[in-house]
Amino acid sequence: MERTGKTKATAKVLLEAAVKARANSGDADLNNDSTIEMLMQVPWPWKMETSKLNEGSKGNYTDVIERIIILGLGAVKLREATTGRMDRWLGKERRRRVG
Repeated sequence: MERTGKTKATAKVLLEAAVKARANSGDADLNNDSTIEMLMQVPWPWKMETSKLNEGSKGNYTDVIERIIILGLGAVKLREATTGRMDRWLGKERRRRVG
């Protein structure tokens, strides 16, 4: 996606507005109200079909997504998935699993 304007600042404002409009439209596959679980369901099946990973590795990755990511974050809406929130969750998971 790109936008042009008379100035760089104008183009940036137009681009940000277009991105926001697309994210909030009902036409997008995912939007601000989509959940992390929905996000994981978009690329993951394709990745598993096209990956050259062995079946054991595919199973391990799928297990982590289902047992850790979706259980821990699945209900979080994308608009709520801020960098800070994700960083805190990762830190908590790391501490819990490392000891």
